Amino acid sequence: MPDGPAFALVPARLGSKGVPGKNLRRIGGVSLTALAVRCARATELFERIVVSTDGAEIAAESRSAGAEVVMRPAALASDEADVLDVIAHTLDVLAAERRFTPTVVVLLEPSSPLRTPDMVRAAVDALGDADAVFTVSEVPRRFHGLKQFQIDEDGYAHRVLRDVPMPVRRQELGTTFVQNGAVYVLRTSMFRAHHSVFGPKPRALAVTARLVNIDTLEDLAEAERLLRDREHAGF
Repeated sequence: MPDGPAFALVPARLGSKGVPGKNLRRIGGVSLTALAVRCARATELFERIVVSTDGAEIAAESRSAGAEVVMRPAALASDEADVLDVIAHTLDVLAAERRFTPTVVVLLEPSSPLRTPDMVRAAVDALGDADAVFTVSEVPRRFHGLKQFQIDEDGYAHRVLRDVPMPVRRQELGTTFVQNGAVYVLRTSMFRAHHSVFGPKPRALAVTARLVNIDTLEDLAEAERLLRDREHAGF
């Protein structure tokens, strides 16, 4: 458990290129924004649960789900806006207007709707003496970094990891992981010092459950299918 107040931040801007209106899209009849808020509430870890948004409809949805809302300026709602700046803005608003300065921030992006309260609790518990914790998933061997190539404009192949002999033997393929976007836990002091969700000393928490990041309509359909499968299995 964190050694001071913690809050969950759900960044949910109105616009989205890949999936228009993404943060209001529904799986299992619940919007992606509300799913993130519900997950945060179910953990019973947070003094405050806050949605940062630029959209009135998302704000209303968030309040109905049980969250506070911080309205962000237009400059933080574009496709180029950085979530790090959104975190900083939210912290500034909470400190200046609501007299709340958390020790720990837990970032729950709506685009990862299959996270569970247990994942969030495990990530918070794993913080220990680390600067931050982020969830990762194992990369299948067939997609291992040692097997990856980039193709240049002339069609020539170049290994992503240079100076690797070809072919790569299976015995040389150690386990690798990729961040999956489900949970980020970070110390406020580290974030203020480094403007990062990782910091100099991050810890990774491996998650074995199947997750989907919503970037396309196909991802949305896949998340809906997996959620139904979970419900049928009694999870």
